[in-house]
Amino acid sequence: MCIRDSTQGSPVGLQRAYEAAVRHSSAMIVEDLLRSRFASVEPSNWHQQLPLLPWETIWTFNIDDSVEYAYQGQHDRLQKGRTTVWSEPPLARAGLADEVPIVHLHGYIGEIHRRTRPELVFSTTDYLRVIEHSSRPWWHSRFRAEYPSMPMIILGASLSSELDLAEAIRLGNTSTSFGYPSIIVLPRISQFDEDEYRAWGLIPIRATAEDFIKYLVPEVSRLGTNSPDEQYTSRYTQRSLTVLMKGSEFSAAPLQDGHDFFGGHDPWWDDIVVGLDAVPHTIHQLANDIPPPAEMPTAQILYALVGEAFSGKSTALLRLSKLLQDKGWRPTFMVGRERLQVNEILNYCANRPDNLLVIDPIFRDAGAIGDILRQAKALNQRLIILGADRTSHVEHLKNTIHYKHVVGIRERIFVEPTDGLWWAIVKRRRRAARLGILEDATEQDSKLHFTHHHRDLFSSLASLEGGDGFITRAKQAHEQLPEGLRGAFEAMALLADNELDSPLNAITAATGQSAVEITRAIRAGGPLFPFVRVAPDEPGVLRLRHNYIGHLVLEHCNLVQNLSKLAANLCLSVAPLVSPQAISRQTLEYRIARALMNIDSVRRLSGSDDVDTWYADLEDAYNCCLLYTSPSPRDRTRSRMPSSA
Repeated sequence: MCIRDSTQGSPVGLQRAYEAAVRHSSAMIVEDLLRSRFASVEPSNWHQQLPLLPWETIWTFNIDDSVEYAYQGQHDRLQKGRTTVWSEPPLARAGLADEVPIVHLHGYIGEIHRRTRPELVFSTTDYLRVIEHSSRPWWHSRFRAEYPSMPMIILGASLSSELDLAEAIRLGNTSTSFGYPSIIVLPRISQFDEDEYRAWGLIPIRATAEDFIKYLVPEVSRLGTNSPDEQYTSRYTQRSLTVLMKGSEFSAAPLQDGHDFFGGHDPWWDDIVVGLDAVPHTIHQLANDIPPPAEMPTAQILYALVGEAFSGKSTALLRLSKLLQDKGWRPTFMVGRERLQVNEILNYCANRPDNLLVIDPIFRDAGAIGDILRQAKALNQRLIILGADRTSHVEHLKNTIHYKHVVGIRERIFVEPTDGLWWAIVKRRRRAARLGILEDATEQDSKLHFTHHHRDLFSSLASLEGGDGFITRAKQAHEQLPEGLRGAFEAMALLADNELDSPLNAITAATGQSAVEITRAIRAGGPLFPFVRVAPDEPGVLRLRHNYIGHLVLEHCNLVQNLSKLAANLCLSVAPLVSPQAISRQTLEYRIARALMNIDSVRRLSGSDDVDTWYADLEDAYNCCLLYTSPSPRDRTRSRMPSSA
């Protein structure tokens, strides 16, 4: 929008015009004028189509209430619109939520849910004020944090004049790298604009908003959602349930993304279906002990497979799922990490008597799993869960889940490498010509190799063909990376060592490396491609190909002196997204803050018991949600961290 100076004919931009209007009258008079023009706005045809599609968030630079009226008047809407402005605390993203936030990034002047103050961002001073406080936990900060990696559909906004968001927009959107392209729709786009949008990671489409939405709604409806028998997405949190189908991998990641089971990567369902794994004797025995669904009595049981890091727990869990699938069970893999909704899970399982819940790891959801099992018992509902976890988490599981519901904790179902399992692994790898130095070895020589490496599966595999990537190549890659990428790799390693994935936005904010450079490095041929992949179940999230890579990078690269500062930067980077709701939901950002701000972790990374300064540097960022959880008054200032208690 611009106004023309009547004497000179030169354009006067919105910011200057607004400032002049306020200067010659008052802010209140200008707000009343704007309300008379932009309140109770009748929605256009394309606005009325928006409620027919499910949205995670609707961001708008407009101050009117046309979108709100569209949601209010559309009887076939899929969600209820919830008006909010840029300066309010953001809500955590939910799956197919009942409500969609309508976020007014430059304020709101409408009548629906009218506010005392419109929080307008019109003047140059307003823009600068927003930028100055961009680290505060409000919607504006969340947009800046999520924009670089989240898929966006931008309708009618040119973006070029949005000074408050210029940095995020010009650094680029990388959602295409995660399989979810972002697009910008405008009726007229010059060649210069098109080149600029593509440089910003956006796909330009020349169309009116009405024509585009008219096309989008039926196309989305035609595609529909996955069958309830294949996938269920939570309406409340970022969780989903995916049936492990025969002959298909449960994630959306393509096989050609560099996955290599024999190279030590986390197992995929297809690895099990085609038989790349060696099966521990205990897994065959357990599968034989569990009857088919028709013969299984009403029970509430968690079968927990326990083992050390890199002992084959996840592989064994998927193999157990496959063996039980062959007996008529329907294994359903739990995806995501936010808090489970107990009633939602119980309702899902109630009409599926052949369902098996598969959870890896267990400890993230231990409290909810205990509640689900207990309530299923009260309802006399059959509930069978398969899970895996590290030995170090056993005490937590004991204290959280009643022993009557658990098989494998007190009398443990260990997943541990034995001579027999090692020989089975050797035979599997020999079929694929991936044995290297053991290619022509006898069974006895192969087992001697295993014994020489102290029966440690990781060490034994590392010297075989393709297995050296974790030790040799990971260390070499770290040493040879440019400084920015090296810091990003270290940040991902630190999170993986805490069994956490890496939000791309957090890595970029903590290390100063651009999202574009990081995504380029993890593509095929990039220096991080052998070690990092895109998380298939979450846009904008990176995942090491095995969490143990994180431990090795930190252990072998002498990073201790840098880790406490890196941990602090990661905590600051996720702070705008750690709200009371995020704590309740147990979002990934909250889990990062909780893990890295744990006092034992801080002391270990700092190499000192004196960590007051470390916490003090985070106090302003976490002032709204810091809880004191120290065991004694003496440590009261040293153990502050977000808690869901």
